[in-house]
Amino acid sequence: MRSPYERVGILLGVLMGVIIVLKIIFFFSGNSLNESVTKNKVVEIKALLEKEKEVFGKYPDELNIIKRNNPLRNYLLADGWGTTFSYKVIEDTYFLSSAGSDKEINTKDDLNFN
Repeated sequence: MRSPYERVGILLGVLMGVIIVLKIIFFFSGNSLNESVTKNKVVEIKALLEKEKEVFGKYPDELNIIKRNNPLRNYLLADGWGTTFSYKVIEDTYFLSSAGSDKEINTKDDLNFN
């Protein structure tokens, strides 16, 4: 029969193992989760941009205009990693991108949406 101290030690070892496994799972799923959040935000942003064009005849010059004084839309301005979206109007269209996991624009992990 094991002593109470041995049982506690075994229990703590098992708990530490479970915590490590969960951290590994969350680490590897973190980027895909952030990417999914970003893509969902882009769907909303695109809808608001199209509504702006429909109402005013052009896309807004700056992305923050889509908020239209609605503080509940503040979350739309940053991607899943917390970085502000890059947005440029080019003639009759726009260029929208996320810096991705490295939080730097114009790198290979950028997510571009047109």
